[in-house]
Amino acid sequence: MSGRHRWWDRDEGSALVEIVAILPVLVIAALVAVQMQLFVSTAVASENAARNASRAMRDGGDPHAAATHSLSSAEVARLGPVVVESERVTVTLTVPSVLGAVSLPEWTVERSATIPQRASSEESS
Repeated sequence: MSGRHRWWDRDEGSALVEIVAILPVLVIAALVAVQMQLFVSTAVASENAARNASRAMRDGGDPHAAATHSLSSAEVARLGPVVVESERVTVTLTVPSVLGAVSLPEWTVERSATIPQRASSEESS
């Protein structure tokens, strides 16, 4: 019986079982990585929009239009309120979900920027 192997001693198909076992973990890790990237890019976009809106307000422009202009069309669709308080502008963006069809709690990113008023030429002389 030395030349024959029993069926439970064979390794056939063990690689397939290992791949099937690890595949869900790899998919979840990839989805988490993509969701983190979406969160970071939304935070950067909202920071840039707040800074541009604050700069526009300082220069006498429309802060909401400046915030909207600094965002992509997909980000504009997720733009929340643009709040103006004296020298501070706060911009809120909703973070997109990797699983768009699945109902998940809504995440928002809120960033503020303050750009002080420029000194007038009368004050500097």
